[in-house]
Amino acid sequence: MVHKIIGNKKKQLLGILAVIVAVLAIALPAQASEYHPPQPNLQLTPTIEINPDKDHHSDAELDGPASFSLLEMAASTCSGGFAAEYPCQGIDFMSRVPLSSFTGNPLSAANLWGYVDLDDNREYAIIGLRNGTGVVDVTDPVNPVIVGHIAGVTSQWREMKVYQFWNASASRWDAYAYVTTEGAGGGIQIIDLTQLPTSVSLAATWTGVSTSHTDHISNIDYSTNVSNNPSFPPILYISGSNLGGLRFISLANPTSLTSLGSITGTYSHDTYAHVFTDSRANQCAPGHNPCEVIFSFAGTPGLKIIDVTDKSAPVTLSTLTYAQLGYTHSGWISSDGNYIFQHDELDEQNSALNSTIRTINISSLTAPTVSTIYTGPTTAIDHNGYTLGNKLY
Repeated sequence: MVHKIIGNKKKQLLGILAVIVAVLAIALPAQASEYHPPQPNLQLTPTIEINPDKDHHSDAELDGPASFSLLEMAASTCSGGFAAEYPCQGIDFMSRVPLSSFTGNPLSAANLWGYVDLDDNREYAIIGLRNGTGVVDVTDPVNPVIVGHIAGVTSQWREMKVYQFWNASASRWDAYAYVTTEGAGGGIQIIDLTQLPTSVSLAATWTGVSTSHTDHISNIDYSTNVSNNPSFPPILYISGSNLGGLRFISLANPTSLTSLGSITGTYSHDTYAHVFTDSRANQCAPGHNPCEVIFSFAGTPGLKIIDVTDKSAPVTLSTLTYAQLGYTHSGWISSDGNYIFQHDELDEQNSALNSTIRTINISSLTAPTVSTIYTGPTTAIDHNGYTLGNKLY
């Protein structure tokens, strides 16, 4: 039976720093490529984790959540360049949820992810807090409701992704959030979202890693978190773990995770996965057509493009470095699949640059190039970006 997804498939909460990319005609020379054939006896080699994020968020700056006036909390349209007290451009201010509203009065928050429940089309924001994970119902954005809090080890860093799937036996959609943390012993928390809008609960904690920086789920529609590629199952990719490298985890049983393999010898700070079915698949390892590729944002070594079609034998297709490389942090693919918009976390700081976002031409997976560079009006650090249609947020 075919189950039709009803609702706005393009509705997704992306609560990350927003930067809209302009296209500038600045090109850099192509980089040499490298091809590493699969190694028959791949061994885990812990990689020292280097995370510059902590340098931008000092504990000394945390004086506790500030209180908000009624004016700061009230919905306001964007007019004359401001929505309430906030500078704006084409975006209205709807509401604000103080950290003090969450259980335990956490001192800080990290990343978040959006989730639309396809059973009732209610929308949620899942936010990483210093003391755990909060789930907020934002279906009515003017009146958000905190549904629940899942306690976790204390850490400034907590990130998550969501996987939603059709449960045939129950005739409903089920969903789970997979939460990473750099707090020792935190593992990967699996949050059960199936009881929303009433409550959330901790389904399990996977202890295959003790700490990890972030995760990424491949082969899903990011507006619904639902699998969209029948030939390639969703895979949970874990970056920056205490075991080093990049780990590949099966979601075949969403609450009982299974390791499928890993790539080691290089740190991975963040990733983006994509399946290539066009002629570029011929650049992958023999027999890998179509080809599943990971773009690994590896910090100081730059961008690594890795064929992960065979999870037990990943193949590095190329490594891209570029002028004024500080720390290759993260990136996202363009809607047409021909470019990666890449964020470097330290180039502004180290090279005295204004906000700089590089567009990577991936017409060749073995010899990618920097095709254009966007430069912003301030020195703000570009950190995480996501594409939707012809815009990068």
